[in-house]
Amino acid sequence: MTAEEVIKVIGEDDKLEAIKPFWEEAMAVMPEGLLPFLESAAVVENRQWSGLEESMDTSLLTVAAQISADRALCCLAWYCYWRIFETGHEHLKTVPVLNIISDNNRGLFYLLIGMAMVPRLRDYHKVLRIPEEITRETARQIFCICGSYRRAHDGYSGMFINQLTWLRNYINGNIFLRIGRLEYWLMPFRGGVTVYRHRNSGEMIALAEAGQEYSKSGYLNGDTAVPGDEPGWVSALSSSGSEVQGYPVLPQGHGLQQEISLPLAEWDLVLKRGDWVLDIHIPSGGGMSLEACRDSLQRAAAFFKTRFPDRLPVAFTSASWIFSPQLEELLPQDSNLVKLLQELYLYPIPALSKNIWFVFLQESFDPVTAPRKTSLQRVLYDYLVDNHYWRSQGMLFLLDNLPDFGHQVYRTRIPSVINSK
Repeated sequence: MTAEEVIKVIGEDDKLEAIKPFWEEAMAVMPEGLLPFLESAAVVENRQWSGLEESMDTSLLTVAAQISADRALCCLAWYCYWRIFETGHEHLKTVPVLNIISDNNRGLFYLLIGMAMVPRLRDYHKVLRIPEEITRETARQIFCICGSYRRAHDGYSGMFINQLTWLRNYINGNIFLRIGRLEYWLMPFRGGVTVYRHRNSGEMIALAEAGQEYSKSGYLNGDTAVPGDEPGWVSALSSSGSEVQGYPVLPQGHGLQQEISLPLAEWDLVLKRGDWVLDIHIPSGGGMSLEACRDSLQRAAAFFKTRFPDRLPVAFTSASWIFSPQLEELLPQDSNLVKLLQELYLYPIPALSKNIWFVFLQESFDPVTAPRKTSLQRVLYDYLVDNHYWRSQGMLFLLDNLPDFGHQVYRTRIPSVINSK
């Protein structure tokens, strides 16, 4: 079937342009007969590995059968699967709503496609010689993503398209695993700072990479300027061979317009762009206690050092809304998120928004419809409604500082070269 024919059957003309790209290419390699991920045995097995409830089998199998019996739905399911898991084409951003499937089962169409990652993940992890325990933990990201959909759809199961397309990152050449509470993506460091450590005291300083436009308050606003936050300075970074000069970034997450010099006889370069790091992602659901995070970090450090010795990571890193120092202003000081922030070395990134998708699960923040069921939603709702912007931030934590996790090692060791300024 052509894309036009499929859209006519589905009855969503406005989605034609979304699925036309590469449609013919996908149809040319579509398997004959029943799609493998819609077979009954595959659906049940994938559901089990995904961590979803056994009680879902009846509805999942019903929708799988409905798709298989409808040529238009079958072609659309293959197209989405093929775009997400078998090609390097750009992400799908919009897909049909599928009003032809009943309300309570509609989201299962895309959940079935998401679950189809499981056999690919299992095969890929066998090639990498990843223990089955870790493969099972990683596959449970499907359960976490489904949980986000449920919170936004009155308990009905499914997947948002932006999270469905994210699943391609767990396969296709990436090393992206869940170990305990957190997920880790082994990749080169891409942050905007270079980090030095004093070889005697252990004090650490992050210096801004050259050419970054900082605001007067020490942040990177990106394309959106915060009202009242005036332009500040452009960072510079240079080395003479005996010393390095640059603009420091405090572990609280903001830069200083104070150029400093670090003698290289005293300061060692410990993290730079391109070094191997474990980029952290936080699955939804579950607590964020320091104990759970510490356990996961320690397990991950040991595993990656042993399993991938040719790509030894030197730091944990991440960039997310959850690492914003604004949380320290808005949440109680004894909250898990605040405690976690105070363990990390934060640094600015040019990410500023009026919406926090993972909190409100909305494409754009709507004060009328934004949910306020949790204490976090209520606090952040009030903050955004009051005409504030949300700053996502980067973070880092060196692997060899793990014995100090829980003691705010970066904030309690601010180098005197900064304090004296």
